[in-house]
Amino acid sequence: MPPLFVLDWLLFVPKGGIGWRNGVDSLTYPFAYLAWTLVHGFFASWYPYPFIDVLKLGYGRMLLNSAGLILAFLALELLLVALGRLIERYQSKASP
Repeated sequence: MPPLFVLDWLLFVPKGGIGWRNGVDSLTYPFAYLAWTLVHGFFASWYPYPFIDVLKLGYGRMLLNSAGLILAFLALELLLVALGRLIERYQSKASP
């Protein structure tokens, strides 16, 4: 599905109005999901993903893994914002 998301974004989403803050704000869902997964895993003694399995990795490694994933999400989101701005600039120069 990620390739379809990118294709949808490239073809159908208006590029104007996408700000840098949108990239940072979009991390709300991953942070909330991580928190829910950790709380649920603590009480269930089961974690659905091996990279956050506190029982096998410990909290230190889980936090490093999670930080790496969050940084990757942030980098992708900021890249999409930058691409959106470039596309918008190109389209405004191309239209009469």
